[in-house]
Amino acid sequence: MNYCIKHETDNSVRVRFEMKNLDFETSSFIERKLMAVDGVDAVKMYRGVGGATISFKGKGKENVLETLSEISISDICDKSFEEKRKPITYKEYHERGIDKEFRNKLRKQICLEAAADMFLPGPAQFAVHAYEFMKIK
Repeated sequence: MNYCIKHETDNSVRVRFEMKNLDFETSSFIERKLMAVDGVDAVKMYRGVGGATISFKGKGKENVLETLSEISISDICDKSFEEKRKPITYKEYHERGIDKEFRNKLRKQICLEAAADMFLPGPAQFAVHAYEFMKIK
């Protein structure tokens, strides 16, 4: 996969991929591949800009860069297509869990909605909910 190293330290590297605006399947696939590399501590994906920050220890840097070079676009497309088409069981569905970034965004949204309903007067509540409805694409 084509990537550019934007910043690196002794125990982390920040890369930007050729593909901009990574979708959820692509970023999840890359994240799983990188987390499987020996020595990698954490991977933070930035889907909006097509980048990632990878934290590692020891000789992890060489392994990470080698893994990034081995990932091809066809692997990503094939994997995401297979994952979409493959049926999962009820048990697998509950074991997967929600993406951490999505979960935090959902929690924030729920808290804001609850606060608006609890503390704002009726007309202001209506305005907030109308605004939220208009933001939906």
